[in-house]
Amino acid sequence: MKTVKDGFVTALPQHYRWIRVGSSSVDLGWDVDALRGLRANEMNLTAYYYTNSINYVHRAVTFSRGKLTLDRLRPSTFYEMLIQPMKNGILIRTHTANLKTLAEGELVNAHVVRKQTISSLFIVFEHTGVIRVAA
Repeated sequence: MKTVKDGFVTALPQHYRWIRVGSSSVDLGWDVDALRGLRANEMNLTAYYYTNSINYVHRAVTFSRGKLTLDRLRPSTFYEMLIQPMKNGILIRTHTANLKTLAEGELVNAHVVRKQTISSLFIVFEHTGVIRVAA
């Protein structure tokens, strides 16, 4: 199994999880039942990356799906991710997370990596909850 050598992901709020982080896409999951109190009917995920300008990729899905795949990301790129549950087009809340996509050709199941390499995890920025996965 490959590991995330140079990447990092920010810990998400309870009931949200990164299912998979790849080189050109990420999968975000959430517990629909546990988040029922939000009464959301849509989930938005926007990935921002910064060069000489602000660039972004966005996708929205029905909240009840519990999973969203965001494609068209760039390999080895740091992204600021905005996770936004919505109700009838009105923003309920915003969670901000950071991650770096893998290099071209690498693919890791984020959930498995976290479970199997827990001794390799260490906090990079304790106050932000950023974790780094070391080889």
